[in-house]
Formats: sequence, C-alpha cells, structure tokens
Amino acid sequence: MALPDVLVTCDPADHRADQFMRAPTLIVEVLSPATAAYDRGEEFAAYRRLASLQDFVLIDPDLRRIEHYRRQGERWELQDIAPEQALELQSLDVTIPWQRVFRNAD
Repeated sequence: MALPDVLVTCDPADHRADQFMRAPTLIVEVLSPATAAYDRGEEFAAYRRLASLQDFVLIDPDLRRIEHYRRQGERWELQDIAPEQALELQSLDVTIPWQRVFRNAD
C-alpha cells in the first residue's frame, strides 16, 4: 500500500509515531491517470479494513470531481460532491466548500 496524499489521525499514539500512522480517521487521494484505478480499487480495499477510518475522499483535479466515501456502520456510502455543495467530514467536524478544494488546481 502506498502512502496517501492526505491522512488525518485523531489517535494520540499516531501523534508520537515516527513513520506509520495506524489509526487514520480520514484519507484523501488526489487522482491522476496513472493512479486512479489503483486508488479506487486495491488501495481503497486495503483502507476499508482499517477500523478507525471514517472518511475516504478521492479528488480528480482533471474532472473537478470529489467522491466522498463515508463509513456507515459496516458499509460505505458514496456521495459525489457537486460544485454547489461542500465536503462535509462529520468525523472531524469540518466542512470544506467545493470551490476551495479546486482553487489552486489550474
């Protein structure tokens, strides 16, 4: 498994870790043509096994698309974030407007 583009952990043990975060709450991957299939497939399958993970976000800068997977008990719910919406990360109590995600993408 490769390192994610963004990882947020709320576990105090991870804050002392030198190399590995073991209990991420949020993982974000920025897609590229070379990595998109792997990020959506094998990598997400591995991340889903992490009990601590609550949110997995895929950002496609070329298509200006945000896919937000939120853990709902034992299943994952997908929400495509439209330009008039915001990315709501309830696990972190954070809301990020769609425009802010892509403001430096040009």
